[in-house]
Amino acid sequence: MIEKEPLPEEIEDLEALEEGEGKEVRWLRTAPGWVISLGLHLLVVFALTFFYIQQYVFVDDSTVSVGIRAPEGPKISEVEAPKTEEPEKTEEPEETAGERDEFSAQESSDAADAGAEAAGDAERGSTVGVFDPGATATGRVGLRRPGGQKKARAKMSGTDRSIRGALKWLARHQREDGSWSTTRFHEACARHGYTESCTRNEFDGNEQYDVGVTSLALLAFLGAGCLPSNRDSVFAASRGSEELGALLESSPTLTYGEVVKRACKFLIRSQDPSGRIGPAVDRHVYNHMLGAAALAEAYGQTGMWLLRAPTEKAIRWIEEARSPGKGWRYGFRGRDTDASVTGWAVLALRSAETAGIAFDRSAFDDVRRWFDRATVSASVDPRLLGKNPGDIPGTWILTGYRSQRDAGNLVSVEGLNEHYHYTPSSSAIMVMSSFLMDGKPGPRAEKLIETILDFPPVAWTPGEKASYRPADFYYWYHATYALFQATSKEDPRWTRWGEAIRRALIDTQNLKDAEGRCPEGSWDPIDRWSCEGGRVYATAMAALTLQVHYRYPRLVGLEKKERALRVEEKP
Repeated sequence: MIEKEPLPEEIEDLEALEEGEGKEVRWLRTAPGWVISLGLHLLVVFALTFFYIQQYVFVDDSTVSVGIRAPEGPKISEVEAPKTEEPEKTEEPEETAGERDEFSAQESSDAADAGAEAAGDAERGSTVGVFDPGATATGRVGLRRPGGQKKARAKMSGTDRSIRGALKWLARHQREDGSWSTTRFHEACARHGYTESCTRNEFDGNEQYDVGVTSLALLAFLGAGCLPSNRDSVFAASRGSEELGALLESSPTLTYGEVVKRACKFLIRSQDPSGRIGPAVDRHVYNHMLGAAALAEAYGQTGMWLLRAPTEKAIRWIEEARSPGKGWRYGFRGRDTDASVTGWAVLALRSAETAGIAFDRSAFDDVRRWFDRATVSASVDPRLLGKNPGDIPGTWILTGYRSQRDAGNLVSVEGLNEHYHYTPSSSAIMVMSSFLMDGKPGPRAEKLIETILDFPPVAWTPGEKASYRPADFYYWYHATYALFQATSKEDPRWTRWGEAIRRALIDTQNLKDAEGRCPEGSWDPIDRWSCEGGRVYATAMAALTLQVHYRYPRLVGLEKKERALRVEEKP
């Protein structure tokens, strides 16, 4: 169990994260009349000012590569989205069910054409901020903001529906303290009127990673534009308010904003005085890196000062935890480096930087050198690729997990996932880290693109365990983001990758045939690393992967008003 520090006074009230309320001013009872009068006048002036500036302020910075605001941008103190003018729309053929599935719906870095029309809920015609038009035309580089929805489409795209379904499942399984549990999430099953427990799976997860999966879930909500101010209900109004009220044990109006507030509070409570997020469990650095990235993104999107101090402490801890001259490993100042932890550290640092929190950028020099040394030409045992032992080993440019010596080796947990196939996760992490650090691929990163393309996502069949072996949500996430940065929408390689993602994720989600059952919206924890994160991890990682067009801008090959790729939906 996580030992929680006492909650700071400033956020004891749930609304403090949203409103920034201060402490009670008790001395007013005995203050002179003129003091009270002056205070009331100042309060009126402040209220009028608050009403006038109650909007987000965004900065156009197309070079920012992480889904948060640019460091030069103004600090944001309010929580309501601005009212923007209706952008000019380009005429497109009407979509009909079964004709198309938007893997990427709309991408843009220009306010005049900054996203597709808000994807409305098919049942109630509103949004949770997912794919909000205009949200990409800012220094927040593609993250959605709540509200501001325009007329909803009659039909949601497959990607819209998948992300929304995942968020609903996550919201239903959040614990009262704001966390998500890798092993006990099923305690919320059927609590909101859904039937059947969703614990049936291939893997149960590892409870020491509760902080990590909570951070991934929070990142998925933030990527969909769900901020603390979001008032949209998690549950569709069409189910009937009376029926809904009878079904729910607690709040009949659970909102996406409430889910995000609880998660932020949990992460802050999980931070110790040193700045570390999460308990001192084995490989606790994973928990911290993910928690720091989530807090940095939450602060970057909202500008809430209550989030700044915890984020700064978390970033300082990352700086202190680095192996001298290298990157990061499982423990504080470990003797070596691994690509996975280092990749999350790069994301957290870059997220903090674009949110206005500085750090010593010389750390990136060491990371670049380490990635370069760990990237070599290496072979992969055909057995790790599901081939016959006598086949000729394949050879690629690969990044090692801990060094060049293990490039091409399978990284696994003994007794759990050794039977899975090899995927070049470290190579994908290197490419994405290069874009995050420098806004472009390094010389070696460019050579890794072809390697990634040789390992596309593979479709799997629920219930057929033999089909799970190539499944790796962790790799698919990093590879999708890396390729999105390295290719353009016209590139047929990106088209093929998008089609593979549809088959591997959109088509395998518990959605079409799971209405009313608790697994609805989730992904079964069947992939290579579900042994550590369980169903919460699988669902959060899949949702984050599908958000690729909405979290970051393309750093190369993207022109103003560019239309995104559409993936053909197969009948």
